[in-house]
Amino acid sequence: HLQKMRKIFFTLLLGLFAFSHLMAQNTPPNIPTLPNTTKKDFQSQIGKRWVWGGNFSLIFKPFLLDLSPTLGYRLNQSFTAGIGIGGIYNRNQLKDSTISKTVFTGRAFTQVQLWKIINAQVEYELMQSNVRNEETKLVQRKLLANPLAGGGLRLLIFAGVSLQVSVLYNFNYQKEFSPYPSPWIFRMGLGR
Repeated sequence: HLQKMRKIFFTLLLGLFAFSHLMAQNTPPNIPTLPNTTKKDFQSQIGKRWVWGGNFSLIFKPFLLDLSPTLGYRLNQSFTAGIGIGGIYNRNQLKDSTISKTVFTGRAFTQVQLWKIINAQVEYELMQSNVRNEETKLVQRKLLANPLAGGGLRLLIFAGVSLQVSVLYNFNYQKEFSPYPSPWIFRMGLGR
């Protein structure tokens, strides 16, 4: 099962990478290119290729708070690759008790601009959390690898800051471990 998910994930990743090279001919006006220039000009344009951002999610039923900063690098006009970390706090109210969970994540992602404000994204996320074994009543630390894929919108708000709204599907969703109520993950955040 895990081998099949890895094949799907890496096929999507390869497809996005290939598609980004096809789309590289369409240069959006706000993204710098790297022409043959002096070393000083080259270094200043490389600095403009770094992009920052992050996600903020807040759900009330069940309560979930997700803060996840990211750092990426624009490899060309339409292809960005990056990393991120995150913390997710989840609290579920059951009939006779409340269950709280804190989850830490690390991720690597690639994003391809498909058309103006529309993009596709593939992500590989490692999720770590403490999970209670109901049989032994012991709390154990668990690490889960999640391949994610989806898409989103990037809307310019003002002066180089954009609102990113995305929907990703978790191909390794495990309800008993995930802080999310379904394999569909909705994210919203700001970035450059």
